[in-house]
Amino acid sequence: MDISNFNYIKEKTENFKHNSLEYIDYDDLKDYEIICDNDQLLALYGLKNKFNMYEIHWAANEANFLIDYVKQLNKEIFIAFIPNRWVDIFKSNNFIEFGVLRDYWMNSLDSIPDCEKYIKLTEDECEEASNVTLSCKEQSREFFGETTDWFKEWINSDDSLDSDNKNYSVLVHKEDGLIAGIVCVATYGHDSPRGTVVWIRELAVNPKFQGRGIGGKLLLQALNYGKEHGAVRSFLMADDCNTNAINLYKNIGFVPNEEAGQIDMVYKI
Repeated sequence: MDISNFNYIKEKTENFKHNSLEYIDYDDLKDYEIICDNDQLLALYGLKNKFNMYEIHWAANEANFLIDYVKQLNKEIFIAFIPNRWVDIFKSNNFIEFGVLRDYWMNSLDSIPDCEKYIKLTEDECEEASNVTLSCKEQSREFFGETTDWFKEWINSDDSLDSDNKNYSVLVHKEDGLIAGIVCVATYGHDSPRGTVVWIRELAVNPKFQGRGIGGKLLLQALNYGKEHGAVRSFLMADDCNTNAINLYKNIGFVPNEEAGQIDMVYKI
């Protein structure tokens, strides 16, 4: 897919009530192909490398248009961002739940205590940070770890004038000179009347070091990092099955959204 096709797709999604493309960039779809394009369904097909599974990104007004199209492909397919009200009909058509990612918000950082100074990840440490996340692979249903290149791209992300996301960083906790845990952070919503948000993107602690409070320390450091960069509130997402992480988030003050923010399902033949 070239950039003109991508721009066409993004524009056409505005004609549909529901879609999985709202947070998708061109780089995410450049190897995908358009396999359906009509007034009922827009479908893009490609390999989701992280999950080693074929995926359809979509836009539709009714669940049945998407379900019927996927079923005729007759193969295992990953579908993201299923609307809450569609879940039951998808389940009745041989789709199974892959992950339920819920929004968690902390609407004020005023009560966040100061903490020890954070350490930022350097580019030559990105492989070590990647290994920490890979050691936590599948502790949450949709967490498969991040690559060295992913970390390099994250810490080197420019504060582009046409992007609201800024202040990308990875904070690390070390034990005996080795990285034991990481948290990826950025800020957004800088012009929002509700104030800037610090986004917690990834939090991972090597299983060898879990149970020592490292995750809590990193989370507090991330929130303080956000405050230093003008954030007044914070956002993260967690899979409903990741009870240990959820307990940590709630104890620090995050509150879950009652409705799931992202429901992902897989069609099983």
